Amino acid sequence: MNLDLNDKHIILAGGLGGIGSKTVDLLIEEGARVTVFTQSKNYKDHNFKKSDKLSVVKTNYSNEDTLEKDISNANNIQKLNGLIIMVGDGRSEKEIFLKKIESKRIWNLNYFIPRNISERFVKVVQKSTNEENNSELFITFCSSIAAQIFLNAPTEYSVAKSALEKLTKELSWKLAPLFRVNCISPGNIFFKGGTWDKIQRSGEIDITKMLSEKVPMQRFGETLDIAYFAVFLSSSKVSSFFNGACVKIDGGQTTSL
Repeated sequence: MNLDLNDKHIILAGGLGGIGSKTVDLLIEEGARVTVFTQSKNYKDHNFKKSDKLSVVKTNYSNEDTLEKDISNANNIQKLNGLIIMVGDGRSEKEIFLKKIESKRIWNLNYFIPRNISERFVKVVQKSTNEENNSELFITFCSSIAAQIFLNAPTEYSVAKSALEKLTKELSWKLAPLFRVNCISPGNIFFKGGTWDKIQRSGEIDITKMLSEKVPMQRFGETLDIAYFAVFLSSSKVSSFFNGACVKIDGGQTTSL
């Protein structure tokens, strides 16, 4: 399918993870220009598909001035059309109530950083456009089904992701019709180096039993399952009426809701 993404410019924050990397590859295949934002010191070691439409920028998500400058620089190279935020982490301690420092870290990664990136993005893009109604502009957040059901994930992670989904709903009203704002909520996604890879290697739970009892499809999701939908939401050709949606991609795990 031709998604009309050729030469559209998209920032992907958190593009070095399993889902993020796959999304970058698919966007490049569709002809989009992609600027990856990361805080990783080892970003130069990451093996993306080679493309003259791909740039990787080491930024500081916690420094608003640096973040806005880096977004402005990307916009000056080519006018920005969208933002995909895949920053987040659910790995933490197993205490019910996390210590304040750890609680703050989890909230920062899973709510405040995505919120701040989106705020700076909107500020930069609004300055450079005279459009009042442009469904080509979009923001896509990445949540988790932990926001919807009990998964025994860290408490602060589940609650922060719930807040992120509420933020999606709020912004979908307050930024419309200039921006479309949506959210993807993945279920159990397996990729090398990911959370489920580590759990599987540790042997701490019976994976086969868990999948057969909790997931109707009885398997893990793959990074492509999420990446394809992220690319779909990036296309105003096929998703111009998508706004305020929090789409669960979980093999049916939350169908009991």
